[in-house]
Amino acid sequence: MQSVYSETMSKSEVLQIKLKRTNSKKCPSYSEGYKNFFCQYRFFCRGEFCSTKNKRSSVVEFKNADGKTERFIPDTCTEEGLRIDLCHTAKCYEDSDCLSNKCINRTCIVNEAYPITQCVNMETYNTLEFKYTAEMNCGLSENEKCELNEDCASRNCTDTGHCLYHYVDHKFDQIFYQIFEIGVLLFIVVVIVLVICCLACCYRHKKRKAKFTI
Repeated sequence: MQSVYSETMSKSEVLQIKLKRTNSKKCPSYSEGYKNFFCQYRFFCRGEFCSTKNKRSSVVEFKNADGKTERFIPDTCTEEGLRIDLCHTAKCYEDSDCLSNKCINRTCIVNEAYPITQCVNMETYNTLEFKYTAEMNCGLSENEKCELNEDCASRNCTDTGHCLYHYVDHKFDQIFYQIFEIGVLLFIVVVIVLVICCLACCYRHKKRKAKFTI
């Protein structure tokens, strides 16, 4: 189930979200859904607080200093992308509608003065465990300018110097690694059995030899 209502947490709480591999597709209501054996999460941050996107209104919600709820459109486009009609966001009418504080032609635009950060779960293959593991990672949001992969929440800084989330489906990879893992375990079992058989044969041979020498 995808998120309908937004959820606000501190950045430290977001980073502590436990991401466990599971075959169950039951994820928290604020999750973006189930993929690659993990519940997927995407938080947009403002300072030390982060919010998921409300799927109905496409906005994130934060409390201001007076305790009132403020709503912003978190998605952004580059001005170049806007010119060639490559991306769109929920319609904005003034700069303050956007988390980036920049609205052009009813579209929220990346603003170097107000870079957006986000936290997403990233999967990496663990060679010691023969499987993918996931952890939350925070960094610059989509389309923000970057220099290194580590600058981006997606850990992907393109050649043009912009953060870009590149989704990779690990489902079939995981099946392959599971088969490989089973093969390794079977090989270890076979080796152990052969070693035991060899030791048993050596023991019986020594026992017979000792019997005939008496």
